[in-house]
Amino acid sequence: MSRSITKEIMNVTRKNKRKEFSNLQVEFGRILSSTRKERQMTQHDLEESSGISLRMISDLERGLLQPTLTTLVKLAKGLNTTTVILMQKLQNKINK
Repeated sequence: MSRSITKEIMNVTRKNKRKEFSNLQVEFGRILSSTRKERQMTQHDLEESSGISLRMISDLERGLLQPTLTTLVKLAKGLNTTTVILMQKLQNKINK
């Protein structure tokens, strides 16, 4: 295989991974938002209970950011749930 073909394949693979990763961010944002609303919390309430800024919560819910592990743990605590439950919801959504 020539270098240009190999390089093109690698670029397509990277783009697909980025798209898949972006979809995960969007799905996580939807889960975060729906979980927060199920608990009848505003973004401001979650800010106060988790210590995560309102701007970051908004960006996460819109799928613009991916949470770090530390952020994920803080969000789970702020929502009075576990990271396992949040990840199970994400896994269930992906498997549909």
